[in-house]
This record gives sequence, structure tokens and C-alpha cells, in this order.
Amino acid sequence: MDNRNGFFLNSAIGSIALIILFYVPLAPVLGGIVAGFLERRSLQAGARAGLLTGLIAIVPLYFALVFLVPLFSIAPFGRPTVPIDTVSFSAGLFGIVVLYVIPFSTIGGVIGSYLHKRAFLRESGCSTEPSSSAE
Repeated sequence: MDNRNGFFLNSAIGSIALIILFYVPLAPVLGGIVAGFLERRSLQAGARAGLLTGLIAIVPLYFALVFLVPLFSIAPFGRPTVPIDTVSFSAGLFGIVVLYVIPFSTIGGVIGSYLHKRAFLRESGCSTEPSSSAE
């Protein structure tokens, strides 16, 4: 299998995890960790996988929030507390989603790649700590 296809598949799996766990605080980090761990290459590749995970997940998360925020923001007298100007509300919500998802999923991709490297080193018997053989 081509490595490029694996990259997109890992990012898609990470974005599915992000979308499923969207109600958990810092869910983009978890989705990025999944993608970065599955990427199995350098920290830069993990960051790219996390970035693509965030880019894929932005669209469904944005549309889910556009429909959920007005649903849960009804005042006691039945009037919506969402701003009347729908365009500014949508643009602001999109900006918040982008500023929340992209950086955190990228950080999660780096963390996932780092965790994979640590697990691989531990599994192969290599140690990153200096040996203390001067006894």
C-alpha cells in the first residue's frame, strides 16, 4: 500500500475519533494522537497527520454546532439568545471551531507520533536514557 494512502487513512481515522469524542474536552488532541500514533514516522509527519485530521473534522463539527448551539440557547421565555445576524454568528462560530480544532489536533499528532516512538523504543529494548555502567 502506498504510504500517501496510509497518511490519508490515518488522518481520516483520527478525524472520526475526534468527531465521535467531540463532547470530551480537548477532543482534537485525542483525534490528533490517534492519527499521529498510526502515522508511525517522524514528529513532522505526526504533525501533518494531526493537521489533516483537524481539517477533515472541521466541516462536520461546524455543521453540528450550527444546529446544536441555537437548540440549547433558548431563554426562559422562549426567545433564542443567539444573535439575529446569522452570517456573523456563523462566521464567528467557524472561527472558533478553526482556532480550537486545528492547533490542538496538530499538537495531538505530535504527541501521538512521540508516543509511538517511545513504545517502539521500549518494545525493541532500546533505551533513551544513558546507561549507568560505571559501578
